[in-house]
Amino acid sequence: MNKLLSVLIALSLIGCATRSGGDPQSVDSEGLAITVETAIDDIDAEQGGDVLLELDVQDDTATRAERLQTVRELLLAMAEDEPCALRGLLGGRYEGVEDEAWDGVFGGRAYRGYDTLVAVGEGSYVGYEDGEPGGTFEGAYSAFEGGEGLIDGTWDPSAEIEGIRLGVFDGGWVPDSGAHEGGNISGLWHPTQDGGGLFLGYWSRCDAEPASE
Repeated sequence: MNKLLSVLIALSLIGCATRSGGDPQSVDSEGLAITVETAIDDIDAEQGGDVLLELDVQDDTATRAERLQTVRELLLAMAEDEPCALRGLLGGRYEGVEDEAWDGVFGGRAYRGYDTLVAVGEGSYVGYEDGEPGGTFEGAYSAFEGGEGLIDGTWDPSAEIEGIRLGVFDGGWVPDSGAHEGGNISGLWHPTQDGGGLFLGYWSRCDAEPASE
């Protein structure tokens, strides 16, 4: 894998598919659901292989379609609790590295609406010193249409969603310009059989109204 692939978020310039009501640039759960496979296909195209079949899961007989559906449903279940306006989906991969400063690196892409690629980013993560599962991450993003900023948060590979163990990450983003307060990022963070992992989540903006479902 390219070390620092590409994560995160396009900012103010996002036009998303939406239902009636709410901020016209926010996306509803239907928009997120459709974009999940786009994000996974892009990860596969970058790396080769099939990341869904590479996931380290208890039921290793599950088909790609079954894994895709599980990932989609769990991500949407998380998005239901998001208080800010959903703006799109993000996804990428992470991998461990031998470095004194951090334990691994991550990178991915951000999308708006159904499948429009709008930003890339990268960063690093470290585990908790007390040996508890998970740790913290930090990084930076760059939007194709202008705008840069920072991200940070936590990840927990032991978390469960809807009774299924599929780790999670949770954090936020903020633009360098200080034009607004930024928003949240959250989603799935789960290891692959090669020692790396997949992250797939959503991003929101907190100075906008969510779309009506």
